[in-house]
Amino acid sequence: MVYGVAGAGKTALAIYAAELVCRRGAHALYISTEGLDFLKRMDQVGVDPGCVLVREAYDLADLVEAVGEAEALVSDTEVGVVIVDSVNAPYRTEVEVAEGFDTTKAFMYVVAALRALYLHAGVPVILTAQVHEVDGVLEPVGMKLIAAWVDNVAVVEREAPGLRRLRLAGGLECRFRIHGGGLEWLS
Repeated sequence: MVYGVAGAGKTALAIYAAELVCRRGAHALYISTEGLDFLKRMDQVGVDPGCVLVREAYDLADLVEAVGEAEALVSDTEVGVVIVDSVNAPYRTEVEVAEGFDTTKAFMYVVAALRALYLHAGVPVILTAQVHEVDGVLEPVGMKLIAAWVDNVAVVEREAPGLRRLRLAGGLECRFRIHGGGLEWLS
């Protein structure tokens, strides 16, 4: 899971992952909860639109449905990565999905089902996450719910215009630049 403030570069990293998978001849399943603007960026960096399976989720009910469909897509299509950008946006904004199905249960289903997809199908899952401030520290919305279901957590930070730092748990970090052609890893 990659988290950071708006504009930090989470979607750029997700697009980069899709690009790498497409170059290997596989498909990327891209579930977006934040609209389809990322498609313009994919076009700018040269990602083949034919190799990206796009599913838009307008709310948590849509996200539950999209994640439920992901298993069938993964088994029917050569999917090299599943990306959910951003996994917690619907959770952040909704109180109730449907009668008798609360937001927390729906969100837990989403993260558990994505984890199961990774474990059973062997397909990497990349989640981006929106943040909020808790006691003066930025953390992903719903982190207490997400933490048990993800193996790696990284934060992306803006250092300067176009320059970003990706910090992983354990102290590992690298820098990258976002430009018109995509990402350039610096360290």
